Amino acid sequence: MSSNTPVLSSNLNPPERWAKWVSRLLVFLGIPLLLVGMGYLVGLHRGEQVAGRHPGATATATTGASSGTAAESAFAARFATAYLTYNQSNPQQYRARLQPYLAQGIDPGTLWDGQGTQQVLEALPASTSSLGGGVDRVTVAVLLQGGSWLYLGVPVHADSGRFVVVAAPALLPAPGQASWTQASPASEDAQLSAQLQGDLSAFFTAYAAGQQAQLGYYTTPNSNVGGLGGAVTLVRLDQLVVAQGGGAQRTATAEVTWQPQGEPGTSLQESYRLTLEQQGGKWLVSRVAPAGGS
Repeated sequence: MSSNTPVLSSNLNPPERWAKWVSRLLVFLGIPLLLVGMGYLVGLHRGEQVAGRHPGATATATTGASSGTAAESAFAARFATAYLTYNQSNPQQYRARLQPYLAQGIDPGTLWDGQGTQQVLEALPASTSSLGGGVDRVTVAVLLQGGSWLYLGVPVHADSGRFVVVAAPALLPAPGQASWTQASPASEDAQLSAQLQGDLSAFFTAYAAGQQAQLGYYTTPNSNVGGLGGAVTLVRLDQLVVAQGGGAQRTATAEVTWQPQGEPGTSLQESYRLTLEQQGGKWLVSRVAPAGGS
């Protein structure tokens, strides 16, 4: 055999043949994976280039995700506080405080004439709606010193978790009062109402104090009634109406008068809806909620 004849794989010993086939397999699998990875990197690079050339397009893509978020609402509330808090003794401070919120081209000096003094006590985001073009209107309820409320519409643009006020805000009317018709009350079980007056007075005494041992005596084992932790004390159970019904479950409406802790001359009247369950021949409270629901 000529010395130039190539060595066939059959002439290799078993370990060498296995090594050669494994190396070929790795090359065969590696090329497609490499191509896929290169395609991903090219696509990612192109996406970064598009985002760099068209920041507005990026903002449009993220506005839907950012719109109406808690962060956007908090930003608008902070701006409303800064915008409606001013003191004529230091107008420069007002401008410096407002500038970080505003888009380029908006002069904070045009938003207030430098006269008067006003203080915001609290700002609460009320609602968010889209104005189109990547801008949301966040309505903020603002409590001013003196007790009056204002509603301020703040036009906000969101971009990847960052926010900017894009135009002057606008005062808006307060929301109107909703119409609501109370459902006809259920017929009262007068006998059971009178029977439970004492037990439920004791329940509300324990409920005010948040005393778990006492509450456990008046509540079902699976209830999550925790009590008010001593914030108030019970003055009296003014009215208890247990609804008619069959079975071992009833609903009841209770009106109580509370005395806030440390304020002996003050009282508050509140209404509760109770769910009662009969267990072991005794009526127990399984749920406490504000009155008014069905």
